[in-house]
Amino acid sequence: MEKRVVLLHYSPIRDTVAGENPELLPFPGSSRFEATIDQFQVCAVFHGHAHHGTPEGKTAKQVPVFNVALPVLSRSNGRQFLLYEI
Repeated sequence: MEKRVVLLHYSPIRDTVAGENPELLPFPGSSRFEATIDQFQVCAVFHGHAHHGTPEGKTAKQVPVFNVALPVLSRSNGRQFLLYEI
């Protein structure tokens, strides 16, 4: 089975940018990519940039979205990496 992973700079959902400055949210957390991600049956999404955000969330169709910004990883698991099996 083919597996698709998406790598983005900004988050495609609002969940993983919770905690960021609300004035900046038109860019990070924009749902412009969410419909495309759900349409193409993506297995997982990884993004950075949201340094004060939360570690994970899901699209409307339950695709896992991970915020892998270094400050978030360090806060959430004490490591500077995320290991995720697809």
